[in-house]
Amino acid sequence: MQCKNGHAICSSCCSRLGRICTLCTMGSLVKKTKRSKKLAHHHETTRCSCPVCAFADYPNKLYDHVRGAHRLLITSFTYGSPFSVPAPLELGPRRMILQEVHEGVIFTLNHRVLQDQSARLFSVDCIGPPTTLNKAFIYKLTVRCKEEGHRFSIESIPKVHTKQTKHTSNKGLLIIPSSINGRLLVEVCIHRVV
Repeated sequence: MQCKNGHAICSSCCSRLGRICTLCTMGSLVKKTKRSKKLAHHHETTRCSCPVCAFADYPNKLYDHVRGAHRLLITSFTYGSPFSVPAPLELGPRRMILQEVHEGVIFTLNHRVLQDQSARLFSVDCIGPPTTLNKAFIYKLTVRCKEEGHRFSIESIPKVHTKQTKHTSNKGLLIIPSSINGRLLVEVCIHRVV
């Protein structure tokens, strides 16, 4: 939206402010612009990726919330630097919360087992506004079994969600056959696409 003097404001803020420009008191904000659509993308509400947390706010506030309230539950990382985590020993679904150190963007490392227990599936999702984060990242996921010397790897683009979902996408899955025995080590490297 834009006021008569050309000041831009997103539609979400506009409705909260009673359609009055806070910069000039010229009255209602009447005109939609391309710039106001871009502003609206920065104000999309995103929910906390921790399953028992009801926090939902703008992404920048969510990133600070996760870093403060759930710091013991997250794995911090830096774009372009590989890091390792142990694969879950239990066969049930599990998500590990990952947070980038500088920007605070939140990702989840997802693990689930097929119903017939023939394979374990690994993937990475991103939590945030899809309109600004879609295709902004690429990840490489590698799973190793040291005892047997097996190594599986995939490169993909994370699916972006505004909240943690029960079901992950069927794209970008790293599939490990259940015949692979031994302790698995998962290595993740997430890159920001420029």
